Amino acid sequence: ELASYMEIHNIAERNGRLDASELTEISGTWTGSGSLLPPAARSWEEMRAAAATDGIDLQAIDTYRSWESQERAYQAHLRGDKVANVLPPGTSEHGNGLAVDVTNGHIIGVGDPEYAWLRNNAARYGWHPISNESWHWEFRGTNVPNSR
Repeated sequence: ELASYMEIHNIAERNGRLDASELTEISGTWTGSGSLLPPAARSWEEMRAAAATDGIDLQAIDTYRSWESQERAYQAHLRGDKVANVLPPGTSEHGNGLAVDVTNGHIIGVGDPEYAWLRNNAARYGWHPISNESWHWEFRGTNVPNSR
């Protein structure tokens, strides 16, 4: 389902250059606003609701990044101003509207209840972690196994 959506809408070739009308605003954003590709946004909302029933308030601090925003973050990473690994523009799932960085006032880590909830439940909603960033979760669709 996700692969077809991305192909039909030519998403991957326009990483970081999506129009705002192609994205969906999500709830639970720490900074006041954030958006994702529609299939990821729907899944985020379903996952947030499920987490809330378990007493977990999932908050996103970073979602879709434009090419320019990704470039600024990447340069900050290269200068050593940003501890997290940041990929060059055009290569991050943030630029496809398929990634969220989760927070609870700080980036979530292994000892946090948000992280534990996500590890136990996120895959059911199509969200998967990457190995070196406990706060970064990527949407791969609900019919795709965790491949990273």
